[in-house]
Amino acid sequence: MVSCRRHRPVATHRGVTLVEAGAVTALLAVVAGGLLLLGSPSDARLREDALRNANVIREAVREWKDQDGVGCPTLTQLQRDERLDRNAVTADPWGNRFRVVCEDGVVSIVAAGRDAQLGNDDDIRVVID
Repeated sequence: MVSCRRHRPVATHRGVTLVEAGAVTALLAVVAGGLLLLGSPSDARLREDALRNANVIREAVREWKDQDGVGCPTLTQLQRDERLDRNAVTADPWGNRFRVVCEDGVVSIVAAGRDAQLGNDDDIRVVID
């Protein structure tokens, strides 16, 4: 007995054209760029966060000076003396550790800012009055 099955013609697959591939790539680039812009905090926001964290350290230094009053404490000393919480943020948003600087009778909390170099306009500086 002979089978009478019909064979379906095999569908041919057409390839992706260069124009289609370019359009998809361009669309993905636009979406990725938009996500990067929306997802990254602005410099102003990062600076605001840094100043907030520096002010927490400033209050710890004030308390330390009111209690102990001698010298210039380090962040490690403030944490060891339980003036600064061990979980407190001790670096600016760019990863530069804050420092307590005592010069000419002025006490400041400083960090290097975006460029990681102390001594220019992007530094984070909070003076203790």
